[in-house]
Amino acid sequence: MITRATFGSKVFGKYQHYMGRVLEHQALLFMAAMMLVNGLNYLYAFALARLLGAESYGAYTAFASLFLILSLWPLSLQHISARYRAMSQDIWPLAIAKPSFGVWE
Repeated sequence: MITRATFGSKVFGKYQHYMGRVLEHQALLFMAAMMLVNGLNYLYAFALARLLGAESYGAYTAFASLFLILSLWPLSLQHISARYRAMSQDIWPLAIAKPSFGVWE
């Protein structure tokens, strides 16, 4: 029986050290890209605040906050369905139609 601890060594074998280095490199690139995007987002918000003025920027942030709050329900539903699907449980017990490979049965 293959456990989580031995899965990497069984699959990658002698390339396990190399794969670890590749994943580490990709993680560092992802972190650098996220820092760049966050910095650009900060500059965008600063420029937008200067261009719009206090009242218009306040309306913009209120709308953006409302949009984020309203998007929590679909995002949480997506997260829950992906989690149940990953655990190989049937998530459609009461559904009339069941999706299969992008086509509704």
